[in-house]
Amino acid sequence: MTPYQLGIKESYILDAYQALEEEIMKRLIERLNAKTFVELSKDNIFQWQLEKLQQIGLLDLETIATLAEQTATVSKDQLRDLIVNQGYDINTKANDDLAEIANVPARPWNNLTMILEQYLDSSWLALDNHINQTLISTNYSKNWVAQKYQQILNDVVTKTLTGFTTPQKAIKDAIYDMVSKGMMTTFTDKAGNTWTLERYVKMVVDTTTSHVYNDLRTERAINEYGIVTALMSSHLAARESCSHIQGKFVLMVPTAQAPEEYQYLPSIYDYGYGDPDGTMGINCKHRFYSMLPMPDTGIPTPPSAEQAQENSKIVAKQRRMEVTIRNAKKQLKAAELMDDEQGKNYFNGLVRKRQGALRQLINDNEKLLHRDYSREQIYS
Repeated sequence: MTPYQLGIKESYILDAYQALEEEIMKRLIERLNAKTFVELSKDNIFQWQLEKLQQIGLLDLETIATLAEQTATVSKDQLRDLIVNQGYDINTKANDDLAEIANVPARPWNNLTMILEQYLDSSWLALDNHINQTLISTNYSKNWVAQKYQQILNDVVTKTLTGFTTPQKAIKDAIYDMVSKGMMTTFTDKAGNTWTLERYVKMVVDTTTSHVYNDLRTERAINEYGIVTALMSSHLAARESCSHIQGKFVLMVPTAQAPEEYQYLPSIYDYGYGDPDGTMGINCKHRFYSMLPMPDTGIPTPPSAEQAQENSKIVAKQRRMEVTIRNAKKQLKAAELMDDEQGKNYFNGLVRKRQGALRQLINDNEKLLHRDYSREQIYS
């Protein structure tokens, strides 16, 4: 049974929101650096702040709202194609495969379209609530752009009055900090951390596609064909919960609910299933192929649990380094928009330095890592 791989449709959705974020950042930078009648200095800092606050209307939140609406339309169309259209074709084929494995006639899946539409509505509601609505609103108290604009002005005033930096450096530092951190959503996790737009969109898309292309097939196998066993894919790097059972046949139900002849197999319910950091949790890339246990699976022998966990730490380090490269590129773009020669030289060097460190990490772990330039790119 061929797995579904995340690909170009997901990339379209992520790119659409990344392009929107970069356009919004550009407009914020231009407005923050627009000339004022009052010179920006420590003596005139409050007059400067008042004039900049009076310019908030020039941010043109209606235009930003229009851009957000256009992005939302494109993204929802892409989500519909990914979830409903492709999901229907792939799950219909999976239903035939399951019937063949169970050696019974294929059973009609009459409510498949309705289920897929529900997944679409759920994922779109998540994006709309935590991203789109904060940008589409032209209410200054609710719009992220207006809030960030005012926050930066307050930060510049505070840092200037302390005397530790010049007003000009304070505003540049605030802008570089803004583009490095990225645009924040209204989503907050259980640990109290607010997620960036990029991270949140990726989580929603990954979670939804996992449900559509993995969970639905598994549920169908169990409920309609009585197939409670599956072959788990194997990766060189795996989280702790997955590292012990990857590459093996596993139970997709609690052990007590499985036929006695299969109760010797490990159950995913004993390895964190349902937990964010457990098997099939957030960012878990494993796939489960519903089938009956067989001696020869053709899957390469996975690394030991200890090695897989160690590899996972190395891969996580690569992802963090890729993020820092993207952040430096965003800061370089901001320096170019502000015509800050010192900033351009510094961030250009920072990009090269971080890329060099990443190359060294990959060279030191060439059997595990590979260079993926798309993970280092910004949209522009």
